[in-house]
Amino acid sequence: NFENGSLGYPVGNQSQLSTKTRTGQTVWTQNFEGGRIYAYGGHGYTLLNGHIYDQWASQGYEHGPLGYPTTDQFKLSTKTSDGQTVWIQKFEGGNIYATTTQAWIVYTGDSIYTQWAAQGYEHGPLGYPTNNPTTTNTTTTQQTFEHGTLTETTDGN
Repeated sequence: NFENGSLGYPVGNQSQLSTKTRTGQTVWTQNFEGGRIYAYGGHGYTLLNGHIYDQWASQGYEHGPLGYPTTDQFKLSTKTSDGQTVWIQKFEGGNIYATTTQAWIVYTGDSIYTQWAAQGYEHGPLGYPTNNPTTTNTTTTQQTFEHGTLTETTDGN
């Protein structure tokens, strides 16, 4: 679809970034009207756009806790409890889940992710995330899911 696709026209040339992936790979990028494409290592080209791109941007792009994308966006087979289709894109430091109206982050490696994974991710009793993790005080982070809330304290519980 070229310029008629979701990215639209390029708004700059392809360029090499000064930062590397967490595994030390050189990264190339090109910005478009509707998103960005990254290329590095064995990942080929990775597209970011829509609510997933917006959520990633709000976290500081590749400089934030998510780092670089490691997959393209792809549709999951399980819908939300209210029937919405869900898309996911994986990053070095977490995943972003999105519907047609919004997106949420789940950071891999923290105890909230570990607890959610142990219960079967979106297939388990909690379902999909419904917001980003929020720090409720200096020692507690919570994340709300369709059917419950998970909590992490600074001691890792």
